[in-house]
Amino acid sequence: MSRILLPLLLLIGRFGLMAQTVRFNFSAASVSVPGWINMSGDPSLGVVSATDPTTGISLTSIATANWIPLSGTGCAYNGTGMSNGTFFPAAVMVNHWFQYGPTAVFNPSVPQLKISGLNPNAIYSIRMTGSNSTSFNLNPSRFTVAGRIDYGYSDVNSNANTYSGAIFNNITPDSSGALSIYINTVSGTEAADICGLQVTLANPPLTFSDGLTRTGNNVVFGGSTQKVGSFTSTSYPRLMTNFSWASPNMMLQTMDTTDSHDDELHLYPEAFQVGLYSGSLTSPNTLHRTYYGMFCGNYQPSISMFASDGTNSQSLALNQYDITLPMFANTPTLDSLLTTDHSGNLIFVPGVAHSGWSLGGNAGINPSSQYIGTTDAQPLAFHTNGLERLRVDTSGNVGIGTLTPQSRLAVNGTVTAKVVKVTPTGWSDYVFDSSYHLAPLTEVDRYIRIHKHLPDIVSAAQVRQQGLDLGESQAAQLKKIEELTLYVIELNKKVAVLAKENRQLVKMISRAIKTK
Repeated sequence: MSRILLPLLLLIGRFGLMAQTVRFNFSAASVSVPGWINMSGDPSLGVVSATDPTTGISLTSIATANWIPLSGTGCAYNGTGMSNGTFFPAAVMVNHWFQYGPTAVFNPSVPQLKISGLNPNAIYSIRMTGSNSTSFNLNPSRFTVAGRIDYGYSDVNSNANTYSGAIFNNITPDSSGALSIYINTVSGTEAADICGLQVTLANPPLTFSDGLTRTGNNVVFGGSTQKVGSFTSTSYPRLMTNFSWASPNMMLQTMDTTDSHDDELHLYPEAFQVGLYSGSLTSPNTLHRTYYGMFCGNYQPSISMFASDGTNSQSLALNQYDITLPMFANTPTLDSLLTTDHSGNLIFVPGVAHSGWSLGGNAGINPSSQYIGTTDAQPLAFHTNGLERLRVDTSGNVGIGTLTPQSRLAVNGTVTAKVVKVTPTGWSDYVFDSSYHLAPLTEVDRYIRIHKHLPDIVSAAQVRQQGLDLGESQAAQLKKIEELTLYVIELNKKVAVLAKENRQLVKMISRAIKTK
């Protein structure tokens, strides 16, 4: 593999790489900021365009219909951004263009800005931001970039923004060398704005300088024009580096006829992939390769590593959907788990079906094997806003507002409910049984004077120390109510006797008076 390093270093030294950065600032009235190209005017009233004279990179607002104005104001304003910005210079972030209202949401066919004059084979970095000091809600402003593909969006909270921005890396323009920029509102926001936009050439295309010869689709060191792969048994370059432009990949290759060895480094810029190949010439026209590779995908995020002798291969692949590993001792089934056996072989063991929990709800759950909780002697806690709100301890006690629940449910705070049902083990209707002993009121009076509370009712000291059992308290209170009822009934009977006696006395007195 060392044969690759020399030509790779030579390539790096001989290809001219020149970084480019172009910056645009946006305002209503003209504002000059050193190092920035001013886009001044209202894009809803007229198309605004500007071109960097050094790089030829241009920016345009495309069409007035692509911008949604605020009635009576338009789409451009000076001085309504933050005056102390740091993501871009303060003089850039204090002014802005904006889109207003719910109709300014993302529409793939209606970009707000178009960058042109880019190299379609180069890779760029795009930075942009917005800043707002008014009372309008611009949290967030949504920025989207589209070129060869749609590179997705980045949200920036523009309200009082000084240091945040949207950064898009590894951006490739479309085939015409253009990028589309979108500045949009989202549900619940009033406007979206942009203060500045920066375009940086991250990976420029390779250019040739002295020492390289291009023949057809090949660039060759050492004066050889022979294409790799078409060599003959009598003609081998001692050292040849090939740079192929015929397909969307680059290849560095070295061959040495002294040991009939071949090494290759393959670069796939569009997919951000690298492959390493090592082989030997088993016969004059036959190349037997052993492959060692690692591929890092771009369009489908993945990493693949493999080794092959041309016939047999082993590989490891990880992507956003699954993992593929070699050397399995058995075949996986749905929901299998990967582990090792006692011999160190990779094996699959049965897993739990539907083990992933969905935020939208779950079905087919077996509560004996699928649950949310702990399997060791540790409590389970639930948090909101970064603070613990509920805890289930190892005994199953639930605490709300407390870390040490002493009962099945402990609440440190107010409990609000329309209905509370208590199911005590006994009730007080036995008071009305004929065998019940109703204490004379003289005994009750004596008990109250000694203990300062009713018989069978907990004292204030007990309540302070132990709390109040609602079930027992309700039963005890009902017992006293029923006893009071019996006292009243007994008293009523006595009153009736006294009333009868009183009537009789009244009659006797009345007769005595008449006989006189």
